Amino acid sequence: MEETTGRYETETRYCRMLGHEVPFSYCLAPGSDLFCRHTVDCWSGRLEVRSYLEARFDRATIEAALRPPTPKMTNLLSLIERARSASDR
Repeated sequence: MEETTGRYETETRYCRMLGHEVPFSYCLAPGSDLFCRHTVDCWSGRLEVRSYLEARFDRATIEAALRPPTPKMTNLLSLIERARSASDR
C-alpha cells in the first residue's frame, strides 16, 4: 500500500460538490475529521479506493463517513427545539 499512497494522493479529479479539480488527498481530509462520503463513488474505476480506505481507516470511521447525512428538515426541527428549550429557561 505504501507505494500507491503517494500516487493516489496526487491524482486529481473534478469535484461535483466544489465545482473544480481536487486532489485525492483533499477527499481524504475535506475540512472535517472524516473523509468525503462521495470518495468511493467519485474515485471507483479510477483507483482501488475501497481497499485504500480499508487499509487507512478503521471500520467505524468508514461507516461514519459513508453514512447518509441527516435530512435538513430534521436538523432544522432540532435547532428549533433547542432554541425553544433555551428560551424557556
